[in-house]
Amino acid sequence: MYKRQALTLCACDKIEDDTTSNDEIYSTDNNNIGRFIFISNITPANADDISNIADNLIVKHRIITNVPSDKCDKNIANGSCFEVELALTAKKAIRANQWQIHFSQTAPIQSFESKEFSVKHINGDLHQISLTDKFLGFEADETKRIIYRSMFWSLSETDAIPNYIVSAVKTKNSEAVVEPQLIKSTLTTIDPETQLEVLPFVVPFNDAEKQFKRSANDQTKWLTSSDLYQRNAKLDEQQLDVSTNIIPTPKKLVINSQGQTLDLKKGINVSYNNVEPATVNAAMERLTRLGVKQTSDGVTTTLSIESDIASPKHYLKPEGSYRLNILSLIHI
Repeated sequence: MYKRQALTLCACDKIEDDTTSNDEIYSTDNNNIGRFIFISNITPANADDISNIADNLIVKHRIITNVPSDKCDKNIANGSCFEVELALTAKKAIRANQWQIHFSQTAPIQSFESKEFSVKHINGDLHQISLTDKFLGFEADETKRIIYRSMFWSLSETDAIPNYIVSAVKTKNSEAVVEPQLIKSTLTTIDPETQLEVLPFVVPFNDAEKQFKRSANDQTKWLTSSDLYQRNAKLDEQQLDVSTNIIPTPKKLVINSQGQTLDLKKGINVSYNNVEPATVNAAMERLTRLGVKQTSDGVTTTLSIESDIASPKHYLKPEGSYRLNILSLIHI
């Protein structure tokens, strides 16, 4: 008696992966069958798809190097260029095509590397990321990468411009109007401690040789917080004393030789006189953050705007000028 044998033949296709340059990857994993079905279900982007991309596409901008390579165009900017990696990660699957991303890059992009995306310079700092016919969609948590090169260099994390916009591509068969949306991961935020604007989508610099220097011969030292501390440690007490410094630096500063100081621990009691409080709110808020609060038993502080009596037309003093007297009260 013979046992019946079964022979199963499986065919698998090549898997395109943006993270592998020009290498071809083949797989015999049966799990890829679901991947092929997923690809076949890709449809033109509608309003829900654009919302999904805007809400769930995580963009990360990383400077690879500012040191020119042989991939820089020798005919542009004397061959100087920097290289950027844009990593796009979908928190949720994206089963749509016919969409695009517009973003700003101050130095025009001269070349790029990607199989599923193309990058085009539109005008000024405006650029467009489009899908190629090799675009396979995104599975949940999948990351695709675009590498591009721009002329000159980018030596600061703040050089990157926020607010990427995703939109549906208009075609002859488009019926409903799909509104463009900002990609949320590229929006700015405010640091709660410094109140300064930050760019969460920018990957912090961590390589002084590649990200901070503009050539192999660049001797510029990356000044870290530790280096800055060591530099300041060499200063004597007189050089470190900033008790009489005022920013912005006044044209003339007269300091009482007795060296008395004003104690602001109890805060200040402000009398605005003819000064509109709303015009100095920013200054008062800043003082509060520094620990100088407005209190009823604080140091009396009088604000006023005075005419210049010496002027025949009694014009107000020039905008930006001030007088600061520190006696028994503060007079600005």
